[in-house]
Amino acid sequence: MPVASTDFRHDALLVGFKPIDDLHREFQDILDALLESVSDARRRFDGGDIDGTRKYCADLLEWFALHARTEDLELANFLKGSPQ
Repeated sequence: MPVASTDFRHDALLVGFKPIDDLHREFQDILDALLESVSDARRRFDGGDIDGTRKYCADLLEWFALHARTEDLELANFLKGSPQ
C-alpha cells in the first residue's frame, strides 16, 4: 500500500511574527519525525514484524495521551488565561 503524501508543509504558514513562526517550525519538525516513525513502523509491519508494530502503536497511544494531559492542557490553559 502506498504511503500518503502531501506537498503541504506546516512551515509554509509563517506569519512574520517570530514567536508564532518558531512554533510553526517546531511543529513541522515534530510532524516530520512522527511521519518518519509511522513510515518506519509500516515498513516493519510489511516485513512481518507484527509484534514490533503492535508495541509501537501502544507506545504511540500512550505518548499521545501523556502529551494531551500535559503539553496540550498547559497550552490550552495559557490561551484561556486559566491559572496553572
